[in-house]
Amino acid sequence: MRADVVELVFAGAVVVVFGSAAAVVLERLSRAWLLRLGALLSAAAVAAWVVFALKPERAVAVAAAGLTVCAAFEFAVLTLRRLLAHGRDLDR
Repeated sequence: MRADVVELVFAGAVVVVFGSAAAVVLERLSRAWLLRLGALLSAAAVAAWVVFALKPERAVAVAAAGLTVCAAFEFAVLTLRRLLAHGRDLDR
């Protein structure tokens, strides 16, 4: 049961990361929202690791690791946003 919940959260995190990357490319997402999403995904990763610490299961560990990677990628999207803005400034 716990593994299923953590895996569903992980699946949602993947959707959030790809959705926010697409929104950044289309200039639809602000820096503040990216920081909020990154903080949310980081909190979800911490919670998943706590679940794993309470009852170690391989499926929970894999999903928690995936959430951690998603949180890192979400913060990497901030860099993507900055690079795209810099590129647009060069085009002007």
